[in-house]
Amino acid sequence: MLVIKLRRAGRKHRPFYHIVVDERRSKAVGKFIDKLGFYDPLAKDVKKAFRLDTSKLKNWLKNGAVLSDGTNKLFKYFKIKTI
Repeated sequence: MLVIKLRRAGRKHRPFYHIVVDERRSKAVGKFIDKLGFYDPLAKDVKKAFRLDTSKLKNWLKNGAVLSDGTNKLFKYFKIKTI
């Protein structure tokens, strides 16, 4: 099953997340299918904190990918309509 999820990057005490499409059971590091955007929770500017390719998101959702709990909460916070 394909899932749109957050994949942590960055260094210690400085989180940075990539929003990716991947298999549900895949590991937290390594290959992924497609990158949709990123989220930087420590960025001071909101425009630089979150970026998402909504056309890719809609395409993956239409093809059967589901949102993980973390991405669902993140999209609600930034008021992104998924369907």
